[in-house]
Amino acid sequence: MLKCICATLLFRGPGAIAGVPRALVLVHDLFDEIEAFYTIYRLREMGMDVRVASTELREFRGKNWAATLRPDLTVREALSERWDVVAIPGGYAPDRLRRYDEVKELARRAVEQGGVLVSICHAAWVVISAGLARGRRLTGSRGVWDDIRNAGGMVVDEPYVEDGNVISTRSYSDFPEFWPRLEAKLRGMGMLPGRHPMGPADSREAPNAAARGPDRVRPSAIPGLPGGAPWPGPTDAALRPRRATSPAGPRAPLARGAPSLSPPRRPAAISRPNIRGPDRSPAPSPGRGGIGAVTLSRGGARRAPWWASCPRTC
Repeated sequence: MLKCICATLLFRGPGAIAGVPRALVLVHDLFDEIEAFYTIYRLREMGMDVRVASTELREFRGKNWAATLRPDLTVREALSERWDVVAIPGGYAPDRLRRYDEVKELARRAVEQGGVLVSICHAAWVVISAGLARGRRLTGSRGVWDDIRNAGGMVVDEPYVEDGNVISTRSYSDFPEFWPRLEAKLRGMGMLPGRHPMGPADSREAPNAAARGPDRVRPSAIPGLPGGAPWPGPTDAALRPRRATSPAGPRAPLARGAPSLSPPRRPAAISRPNIRGPDRSPAPSPGRGGIGAVTLSRGGARRAPWWASCPRTC
């Protein structure tokens, strides 16, 4: 009951807001939790009015049983409204959604009315069933590639594939590249309002050091390093654990906080023990005492001392 209330509070909002682009996310049982929740919040971050729809109003569970979603409206109700973006996350839910005529009609209307149909992972099944795959470049999970080809589509193994108003991606692992490009596409179509709250994409990826202030500027050198060595990166050898050695010498005290410059210590080479006896026959297995017990060492195999065969009670 609490989960239903939380999902309703998170995703259900007021009615349509004038001038705000609208997005619809379709879910059903066994939806992919990562793709569904990421899609919902990413579209909301763009400033869109996001709603969740399904074939009926009840609680739907994800494929990993990690979360549940309760839709805001049914697909039949969504048919009477206009949506700028219709997104379908993956999982096993698309295989269930494709069985409903209203879902296929909603996908066709989104494309015909100038909206954008977003297909994620296995959601290409809905695109195929709606008759939108023939002659289009599409991508998706490898499990649907044969279905795309059989439906007359062309499979493209890329993280972002755009063909008209149908945009597809392979899985949530492509999201870091997929969503910025989709956002740029929507802004180019004039769907997204205003300016992104974090600024343009180029300024978010490479912010100006001067704008961050002097306390956020990374130092160009570390005090105490010879020649003003540059700041070591996370993969530089200077950050690996090694023997504490000062630049002034191996016995000089090391400044607190300064990384060590000595090469890492390598383990001593250990020769493989000889597992054969003097007569080239297999040596007896090492044991915890007893006749024939051996002790392995670097020099090979040797017989255990005479007291090794003494019973534990002696």
